[in-house]
Amino acid sequence: MNATNAARRNLLRYLAASPLVAAPSVASSILALFASTSNKAIAQSYDALRGAAQKLDADGVINSPEQALNVFDFEPAAKKALAASPAHFGYLASGVDDDSTLRANREAFSDYTIRVRRLIDARKIDTSVKIFGETWASPIFLCPVSSQAAFNPAEREIG
Repeated sequence: MNATNAARRNLLRYLAASPLVAAPSVASSILALFASTSNKAIAQSYDALRGAAQKLDADGVINSPEQALNVFDFEPAAKKALAASPAHFGYLASGVDDDSTLRANREAFSDYTIRVRRLIDARKIDTSVKIFGETWASPIFLCPVSSQAAFNPAEREIG
């Protein structure tokens, strides 16, 4: 038995155990769905949910923050943006002393996983969080760091 048929059988086994499918209208809708499809997958692909295909540059680097799929997509973009000043990128990409803090941060980040949720509309996600009575659009923030003037021309004028 091929993988497609095995997956279809597992889905049907799951649906057969569901009390929701006992309703005649739901059962007929599911049967109509299966009858109208060929051997192609019923679910949309991840790229279809994301919208238009991402246009990366020739090196495969993102052009805007909206294109990032994870936090590590920003490192090649920073390296490209700071290509004229390798010392500045070295400052950003390195850690203190023997880079032990940098390694510890990477290892700690790998402890977090994305919990997959099935059958939800992933296009309407709310990442807001309330901290100390203040509502923020995202639970992610950046602490103040030194040497901002080296990376942001606006900071050079202020400092």
